[in-house]
Amino acid sequence: MCTPKSVGGLNLINLLLWNKTTIAKVCWDLAHKEDKLWIKWINAYYVKQQQLKDMPIPKQASWMVRRIIASRDILQQAQSSNDHIGTIRQLYLQLLGDLPRVSWKNLLFQNSARRKTVFNLWLLLQGRLPTKDRLVNWGLNINQQCVLCQGHVETRDHLFLLCSYAVMLWKQVMRWIQEDQSNNHNWDQHLQWIINKAKGKSSRASIFRMVVTEASYALWMERNTHIFEQIYRSSEVLAREIAYICNVTVVPRARKQMQQILIVE
Repeated sequence: MCTPKSVGGLNLINLLLWNKTTIAKVCWDLAHKEDKLWIKWINAYYVKQQQLKDMPIPKQASWMVRRIIASRDILQQAQSSNDHIGTIRQLYLQLLGDLPRVSWKNLLFQNSARRKTVFNLWLLLQGRLPTKDRLVNWGLNINQQCVLCQGHVETRDHLFLLCSYAVMLWKQVMRWIQEDQSNNHNWDQHLQWIINKAKGKSSRASIFRMVVTEASYALWMERNTHIFEQIYRSSEVLAREIAYICNVTVVPRARKQMQQILIVE
C-alpha cells in the first residue's frame, strides 16, 4: 500500500520510513547548515570539530540528539551527495528504492466506480483476494471447488475469467456496454485486453473502467454470498444490478453516453 501509484501501491505514506527520512534531513542540516543557532549549539557541545559521519555517538547527549546523529547511516543508504539531498519527499522516494512499474495503474486512479470496488480491484490485480486455493495454502482444510460453477478448483484466474458463471456475466455486461467480449483464456492476456480498452480519457474508456471494476466486485460478492448465506442469483440479475449501479455512479461527463446504452435482452 505504501508505495507510489506507478508501482501498484495506493500512495499512502509509510510513516515509519517518513519519520526516519525527516530525522535524516535534520542530520544533513546539522552537517551543512552551520548558521542555525541550534546547530551551533550541538557542534559546540557534542561534535567539537569532529567529522559528523565518523564521530562516535555521544552517550551524554539527549535521546533526540543521538537519534539525529545515528540517522547518518540512512543518508549513506540513500547515497546522497554531500552538497544537496533535495526535499524530504525526494529523500523518502530515494529510500523506497526503484520498484517495478505496473501497467494497470490507470484502471485504479482514473476510475469513477465506488471506492470499495476500486480497492477490491486493487486486491484482485495484486493477487491478494482470499480465493480458496490461497486459503488452502495458508493451511485451511476446505472444499476447493468453485461455488458458482461447481466444476473446478477456485483460483483467481478461474473465478474471474474461466468460470461458466463469470463467462455468462461478462458476456451480458459487455453486450450491455456494446463491447466485444475477450476471447482470452490466459489471465495476463485478459488483463492486457482490459488495459488497452480502458486507456484514455474518453467517456467510453471511463465507462469501461467503471463497469469492469463494478462487475469484478459484484462477482466476488456473489461468491461470498453463496458461501456464507447460501443465496444464489442468476448472472442476468447480477448484470442488471451492475447496470443500475453504474448508471448512478457514472461521472457527469460520461452520463449522457451511459444513458444512451440499453440493456440488450
